[in-house]
Amino acid sequence: MGRRGVAGLAVLGVLTGLTGCGDADSAEQDDGTVPTTARTLAVLATEVLGIEPDSFESPGEDEGIGVGIRFNAGEGDDGDLVVLTVAEADGLPACADAACADWSAEEGDFQLVWDTEAPEEDPGLLVLRHFDDGVLEEVFYAGQPITGDPREQAGLEVPVSRFEELLANDRLGLAAPAELADAPLPGWSGDAS
Repeated sequence: MGRRGVAGLAVLGVLTGLTGCGDADSAEQDDGTVPTTARTLAVLATEVLGIEPDSFESPGEDEGIGVGIRFNAGEGDDGDLVVLTVAEADGLPACADAACADWSAEEGDFQLVWDTEAPEEDPGLLVLRHFDDGVLEEVFYAGQPITGDPREQAGLEVPVSRFEELLANDRLGLAAPAELADAPLPGWSGDAS
């Protein structure tokens, strides 16, 4: 396992609201939605972030729904990791770290937490959270080195603004449009393991 893989696995437990990713009953509701599943999350994340998945992972068992997506994998390198989770919540957790920022926007409240790289050991990570109307959506990223506040870091393949766009997307939540459930998803095998 490459150093990015180790970093990704080591910090998955850091996420608050980290969620399991079993596929729920996918019966379409009268409003044209289905219960959100790991697969619908993966379809939306790959579309909005513009990434080509190499593999999918389960982020662990807890409340809610989630999926891990590996991309940019190469020989001896597990690649970058994005974990997207959605869960019911009462709000954002309090910022407990100096590398944390909160802001409000029309789409709801956001919080960004990051860890900077330790050269030759750990590339660092970022976690962006979005809370609106009783739902906490969270994206974790590890891969490219994080050298400071990721909002100001040039050259990130997936900039924070794109993660913000994903979390503010009106198709993300505890229910998803039925077309996400039917959309093609290369490499998906029916689960995220």
